[in-house]
Amino acid sequence: MKTWTDQFLVISLLALISLGSANAADDLTKAILEMTEGAHTKVVWLRSVVEGKGVPDGHHSVYSIMCFDTKDGKERVLVKGPIRASVPFLTRDGERVIYSGDGDQVHVVDWNGKNDKVVTSGSYGLCTSVDPKDKKEWLYVMRNGYGGSMIRIKIDNPKKEEVVWPKGTSKLITLRISTSEDGTRMGGEFAWPRVGVAETKALKWTAYGSGCNAYIAPDNSYRFFHMVGNHRTITMYNPGGGGARSMTVTPNGGGEYWNPKWSTHLQFMTVVGPFPNTLKYTKGCNVFLGRFDKEFNKVEKWVQVSKGQFFDTSAHAWIESAASKKISKAKPSSKRPVKKKRVKLIKKSKWYRAVSPRALFLWPTGKLNDALVYNKQGIKIEGFGLTLRDLADLNHNYVMDARGGSFFTKGAGAHILSACKKSGEFSLELFITPAALKLKGEDYAEIMSNTNKQGSQDFILAQKKNLLYFSMATAGKEKAWIPLFKLTAKRYHIIITYKSGTLICFKNGRTAKMINSLKGGFGSWKGTELVFGSSPGRKNNWDGLIEGVVVNSKFMTGKTALRNYKNFKSSISKRKKVPLLKISAKLLAKSAIQPYHEIKPYFQELAVFEYSVDKVNSGKYKGKKIRVLHWVMKEKKILPIAKLTIGKTVQLVLEPVDRNKQLTKDFLSNSLKDDDDAVLYYDIRR
Repeated sequence: MKTWTDQFLVISLLALISLGSANAADDLTKAILEMTEGAHTKVVWLRSVVEGKGVPDGHHSVYSIMCFDTKDGKERVLVKGPIRASVPFLTRDGERVIYSGDGDQVHVVDWNGKNDKVVTSGSYGLCTSVDPKDKKEWLYVMRNGYGGSMIRIKIDNPKKEEVVWPKGTSKLITLRISTSEDGTRMGGEFAWPRVGVAETKALKWTAYGSGCNAYIAPDNSYRFFHMVGNHRTITMYNPGGGGARSMTVTPNGGGEYWNPKWSTHLQFMTVVGPFPNTLKYTKGCNVFLGRFDKEFNKVEKWVQVSKGQFFDTSAHAWIESAASKKISKAKPSSKRPVKKKRVKLIKKSKWYRAVSPRALFLWPTGKLNDALVYNKQGIKIEGFGLTLRDLADLNHNYVMDARGGSFFTKGAGAHILSACKKSGEFSLELFITPAALKLKGEDYAEIMSNTNKQGSQDFILAQKKNLLYFSMATAGKEKAWIPLFKLTAKRYHIIITYKSGTLICFKNGRTAKMINSLKGGFGSWKGTELVFGSSPGRKNNWDGLIEGVVVNSKFMTGKTALRNYKNFKSSISKRKKVPLLKISAKLLAKSAIQPYHEIKPYFQELAVFEYSVDKVNSGKYKGKKIRVLHWVMKEKKILPIAKLTIGKTVQLVLEPVDRNKQLTKDFLSNSLKDDDDAVLYYDIRR
């Protein structure tokens, strides 16, 4: 039996614990109010209540919905778990929370945890916007799962719904998206990993880059950001898509962070983490609230909202607009916004000025990592990302490197097909740099082609041994291989242009081949897919670089060919040289490599290895140790470098990572201990 002294000690201990918790809550409230300059703030998030279970986006039946309010200054349970809940977010007025639950039902619950009801079924909740006319709030949902149509529903009148984006229209198949306050713009993935901003009325979108977790600003400024593959940084864009710059979003240093999300206020965002290089359940994963600086160039301050050995994820914050107006007047970036109108891009560019207005396909090397398709007026009608096969990738200038693989664009060939059939003319323009000049055997190694699902090809540019060939189907004629010229190890500007009775090949602006025996139109063309590099299953893989691609439906003259060659040569002469480093090095440590099922939807993985430098064979490097970024997974397959054993000496060909911006879209594994003195390089071998 406990004595009164024992009971007093227990009561005193509980009181101290309670006082400590109260002080912690008071400190959190004070920190948030200080950061928001007194604005009433609410935060909602998911917390796993089942040991060992949970993923960053939710979806599993293991969560409670948690919340914090600066008015009552305490963390509390909004909806008790374990329940199935995904991506909770606050309404624009801050009075309710939306979440997606069991049976694809979208719920709304009051901030006090009462009146939890289903708004709609067979859907996934995305975001809300406010009707500028009646000031009523609409809920946006994806109907019938990933790839379905987007519907908006009046929260207080669920029978009132409208189709925002029909199923199958353009590329809208994302589950991570947000709208501007007025609902005229949406920012998201179209589809992953291509990210950008859509205009809801016109049903068209503009690609800004590659990544994930992409959102537009909550007001009507149309700013936009998305996360990149290392899950440590986001890329921020000015209204219209210009001024892209990277900013770190790692409040507690090392590890990966997920679910970066704009609050209801332009200047604040939330993230969750850190995840120690894994997407699995992780204790100590918490919620952070951050504030952008006035020019949106960095996150200048963080406050940790949840603390403890929990698995907290998928957070969203509401910040009272009236109180925070004085801090919402953020100065626009000094960098001038660039309007995303491709027709202007065509007209202003020296490189492909001559192809407007009949450019059907453009790959603007070194500027955008997105393929572009245009209509006959020269206006972009849709963004087509390049999908890679095997070891193919973009290099530091966004040049297609087909060594060990190839690229393709689904659907792009259909636009070429239609336009060329109508005009009866065709031109292909590109730069190639062969990597191998002595191809074995009698097979052709394809450089570029237009093909369909059955493997039928409309035209093929290929290399056989050390010769360049072209083949094209015309009405009533069997395809024949036409030898063009002998290749050497240098860059070539090639134009192949055709109209019935005349086919000309221009090499570096000069005529290299002309034949008058090829006649007919393009009635037999069926291709819907542009392929760069060899098609799957070919015996010979073409190894080399492809850039400056233009396809159009216009016959090209010698004068235009020479001008295009000079313009492109001039543009690439301005490229900054990237220093190359060749070393002999011994492996000291490597990051834990994640299997595909742990990082999906990512299907490529980079990992950081650490080496001791034995010898510098070429270039300059003074350090004794070096960290190297390797491809360890391509096309869901683990590569041999991933199995390199500690102590093994290898020869490395490297470039500085900061000169390889194309890598930001891919998943990065880095479980090595942080080292501020470590210099990071990228392994460019295949």
